[in-house]
Amino acid sequence: MPKTGFLVASSGPIEGLTPPVLAFIRDNIESLSEADARLLADRLERAAIVDPELCMSTSEFPQKTAVFRNEVIFMAYILRVRVGDIELEECVDPGFCDWVKMNENAPLDDAGTNLKIDAYAGVHRTDRDEFAFKILTGRLLARAAFFYIKENYKVCRRSSMDGVMVERLGMILTRASDSCIFSKIGNMFLFQYFRAHLSPPRCALLIPGETPFREVGEQLDEDCNKIVRPVTDTLCKDQFLAIDWRTTTDPFHFILAASVLKEIVDDKIDIFVNTEISFAEATKRPGLFAASSFDPFGLTFGVVADKTVYHHAVEFPVFADLVDFVMCRSSGGESFALLRQCLEEDVENIEATNPFKKYIN
Repeated sequence: MPKTGFLVASSGPIEGLTPPVLAFIRDNIESLSEADARLLADRLERAAIVDPELCMSTSEFPQKTAVFRNEVIFMAYILRVRVGDIELEECVDPGFCDWVKMNENAPLDDAGTNLKIDAYAGVHRTDRDEFAFKILTGRLLARAAFFYIKENYKVCRRSSMDGVMVERLGMILTRASDSCIFSKIGNMFLFQYFRAHLSPPRCALLIPGETPFREVGEQLDEDCNKIVRPVTDTLCKDQFLAIDWRTTTDPFHFILAASVLKEIVDDKIDIFVNTEISFAEATKRPGLFAASSFDPFGLTFGVVADKTVYHHAVEFPVFADLVDFVMCRSSGGESFALLRQCLEEDVENIEATNPFKKYIN
C-alpha cells in the first residue's frame, strides 16, 4: 500500500494523492466498504478541484498532468457508481455524445442534465468521440467545483466602504492604466480575460496558467474575433476610460482592474476565474475572483479568503473590492503596505520613496 495520508485521513488536507495512490484505489475498489468508498469519492473530487498541483508534473511524478486530474474525477464517479449513489443505464444512447456537445452550457445545477450525465457517462466513456468525452469530463469537474463551493463557502456582502480610499485607488489604477502594457505580468491578463469567456466545462479542463486560446477559438468559432480583437487591439488606458466604474458589476471589467493592480504591485496576486475559485484554498492567502459563467453564490467578482467570498454593494464596486483586498494583504506584503499608505494617508504625509505616490500627486 502506498505510504500516504490521503487514504486514511477523513478530512483536512488532501495532499498525497499521486498516480500510485490512484492506481492502488483502482486495483482495490471492490474491497472497499461502502463508507470508505464514499469517503474516497468525496476526497478525490475535492482534490481534483482544490489542488492545482494534480496537474503539475514533478521529477518524481511526471504523470501529474491534466490527464491525471481527469482520471481522479472519473475515479470519484466510478466510486459513486460502486456504492449505488449513481445508477448507470444498461445500454448506450446513440444520441448521447451529440447531446453532451449541444448542452455544454447547461446550468451546473440542472437536475435533469446531471441525471443524464451520471446515467450515461460510464457507459460512453470508451466512445471514440473525443470532443464529447472532453466536454463530459469538464462537466464533471465544473459540477464538482460548483457544488463544493456552494456547500462549503460563505458569502459576505457589505454595504459600506471608505469612499476616500475607494476614490484614491480608482485614481491610482486609472493613472497606472495610462502607461500600462502589462510588461510585468505578460499574457496573464489576456489568459484570465479570455478564460472568463469559456463555458464552465472548458474552463475546468484548463490547468492554472494555461493559455485558453485554443478553447476560446473552438467554443466561439466564427465569433472569436469579435471577442478577441477589441481587447488585443485596444490600449489598456482606452479600455479603462471607456468603463463606467461607478456602477459596473461586469466580471471582465474586474479582471482588467485587477490586472492593472497586479502589474503595479510587487507582491503575489491571484485572480481566480470561474471554476478556479476553489484553488484559493491551496494558496493559503486572500485572492481575487471573477465569476462570469459560473455562479454558485450570486456574485460576479470579489475577494476570496478562508472559504469566504466578500463583495461590496456600493458605488464603484470594483474599486471597493480591490481596496478590501489591499487591506487584507497589507500585513503580509511590503508592496501592499506601501499601497495601503497611499490610500489612507494625506498626500503630504506619504514618503517620496513610496512607488505609488506618483499616481496621486
